Amino acid sequence: MHLKHQTAFAQFTAAPKLQPGLIAGTLVETPNGWTRVEDVSIGTQVATFDGDFRPVTQVTRQPDADALWCVPGGTLGACSDLLVEADQHLALTHPACRRLFGLPVVLATVSALTGHGGIHRVPGKSAPVHRLHFAEDEILWTQTGALIHAGLDGHDSPYRKLGYGETRALLLMMPDHTYAPDLAA
Repeated sequence: MHLKHQTAFAQFTAAPKLQPGLIAGTLVETPNGWTRVEDVSIGTQVATFDGDFRPVTQVTRQPDADALWCVPGGTLGACSDLLVEADQHLALTHPACRRLFGLPVVLATVSALTGHGGIHRVPGKSAPVHRLHFAEDEILWTQTGALIHAGLDGHDSPYRKLGYGETRALLLMMPDHTYAPDLAA
């Protein structure tokens, strides 16, 4: 009936959260052109948002993603449909980012972008995930124009990560948005 709460729970250090990877078939820019993520190897130079090419330090195959979201071609710069994991952060560079947050680029989870430009969940589908590792936190060019965050495990990003409410407020400030309500919220 009376528990000794100081000994009832084990003390532990939480494992660092793994950053999401890229779904197989996603295109990344290399000096040799657009390459599928599964064809990238250690040492391959990949284009980053800051205009440079950065070498991949490690490539890991993560468990298949079973919660996928689709960013339709034409949305956020993607040339074709882009599948991403539910917790994937996409970089937004709209002028409204500077007006609202004082920053030229911010990160938003794909789930918070639901409804913008037709972004939606893809139920009942899973896909292989390939993680590209870099020496530093990077934002990668994918699908010829979409910007995806490639963070470091266990580290805070130097980029501002928006919460759900902040992301929705930003979408409302974009005059060119094709905004639909998030019915899942």
